[in-house]
Amino acid sequence: SVTPVAQKMEEIEKVADGKVLNSQIDSFNESLLKMSNEKGVYYLDMNTELKGANGKLPDSVTTDGMHFDKATYQKFIDYILAHTVD
Repeated sequence: SVTPVAQKMEEIEKVADGKVLNSQIDSFNESLLKMSNEKGVYYLDMNTELKGANGKLPDSVTTDGMHFDKATYQKFIDYILAHTVD
């Protein structure tokens, strides 16, 4: 899945300047999940895993609104390792 962005990314005025909406990410991820199910491949929902209570990437884990701090990258890796298939 595509991971969430922080509030600051949604507050940018124009897409050309970097505006990204979590609602668009959610919609895209729904399409990815549907395609994964149709193709019989596994889907990892990192988006939900990394969202804060407000449905966005927490400001405390990013400086630019999109990329994670080291601890969050470790959480990302741990999630993948915990969701492997034999």
